[in-house]
Amino acid sequence: MQCPKCKSDDAVKLSVVHAAGLSDIQTRSRSHGWALGDGGLLLGFGNSTSSGTTQTQLSKLAAPPHKKRCRHVILAWLIGLVMAGPLIDAFNAYAVNPDATLRGQLQTFAYIFSALVALVLAALWSFNHLIVPRRRDLWNRSFMCRRCGEIFQQSVANQGR
Repeated sequence: MQCPKCKSDDAVKLSVVHAAGLSDIQTRSRSHGWALGDGGLLLGFGNSTSSGTTQTQLSKLAAPPHKKRCRHVILAWLIGLVMAGPLIDAFNAYAVNPDATLRGQLQTFAYIFSALVALVLAALWSFNHLIVPRRRDLWNRSFMCRRCGEIFQQSVANQGR
């Protein structure tokens, strides 16, 4: 595979660049100590374990596209509905007509707010099911030049070779 920018033959698939920059880490440590104080000799022992993953900046650059999560939108919707009653009540305290019904305003707010959340969820669904698969296909066909760093797709002429 030849880079279109620098004409180098040193190109690697983005999936390989991404995987090469990921490292799993598992550590374990033990410690002990002693101290002499007013109460006499004190001994202490401790163990700790940890695990995780490190990622290089180049691996982050070559990462595949990810789906967007909906849980923050649903959480904001629930919080908004719970807080709507006290907020509308506070606005009614400063209203010109103090006999205005809180229930009608709360229902109207809940319907409009829920419709807005439904539109956002529909947009997230369409992004996750229409756009992300296209981007992932493009990512699967993409290469990175190790000489100049150019990211490019495999051309149709090179696919037959």
